[in-house]
Amino acid sequence: MTEKALAEPAKNRAVRAIDIYRDFVVEITKRLNAVSDSISELKANPKHPNAWQNCDFCWLQIRKICEYLTIGIVAAHHFDGAAIADLHKWRPKELLAQVSKLNDHPTPVLISSSFGNGVDGERQIMPLARPIKPGAISAVYGRCSDLFHLGSLERILSDKLPAYEIAQLDRWLSAFQKLSANHALFLPGIRKVMVCRTEDNEQSFFALESDGAIFDTSELSEFEI
Repeated sequence: MTEKALAEPAKNRAVRAIDIYRDFVVEITKRLNAVSDSISELKANPKHPNAWQNCDFCWLQIRKICEYLTIGIVAAHHFDGAAIADLHKWRPKELLAQVSKLNDHPTPVLISSSFGNGVDGERQIMPLARPIKPGAISAVYGRCSDLFHLGSLERILSDKLPAYEIAQLDRWLSAFQKLSANHALFLPGIRKVMVCRTEDNEQSFFALESDGAIFDTSELSEFEI
């Protein structure tokens, strides 16, 4: 994928889409930083009687991050002109299923923080893994949701309430931090690509354009979360 000047009126649509998408990614980054601080407090004093407050906060924020990520994906497609069937839906599974009908690669792709050089000296983004699976986002969202619902009395009496797992939280945090820092979001047909890069703790966002491309994932590993 190479960077080119975006022609009108496609340029206006791309600018609007990238502005909307940026707002969601910035919100995700803010919440990831807050989760990181809260985990540090938990690890520093795991026996604190109010440690549950940090746990509730962390898992709630991860759940919201799944929502922000999903809605950001949908917003980027919507403002770029894709026909999203139902904007009233809000669960990641339902929203991502809609986007998947429009796009073979609807979710963010982890990329290198540095550019590669094309044969003509153009900048190229370098994917490091396959796109995060829609099912993975839904699974994390569902796991977090399960922790916030007491459920039935039978579940409580049978001691079936799920437990907070710090190691699991660490994995989620690390994966989302890497993804939010440096990633690309392919829009339908890979004719436009949203790119987020982080350098010296500063995030930058821009759009790339092509006449359409094929994204070969055969040599890429799965994105682990």
